[in-house]
Amino acid sequence: EGASRAADDPALANASLGSIPIVVIAAGESMAVIPGWTEAQTALAALSTKGQLVVAEASSHNVQVDDPGVVLDAVMSVLEEVRGPD
Repeated sequence: EGASRAADDPALANASLGSIPIVVIAAGESMAVIPGWTEAQTALAALSTKGQLVVAEASSHNVQVDDPGVVLDAVMSVLEEVRGPD
């Protein structure tokens, strides 16, 4: 239910986050086994022109535990984008 709602939620159909930098981190395990999850995560990242989808390939749902480096890299990426060049 969650994956299908995320993919076809009418409230998100015309939503936009403009150019806010976002990183959607998806667990590789979820991408592989939940129908429609890949499309839902891709759509979520596409809400911003500066959105990106990162798949933690070797991770279960708990990406922050299984692969904290992916989370750290995503946070640093957003911070660098917001701060701009030195």
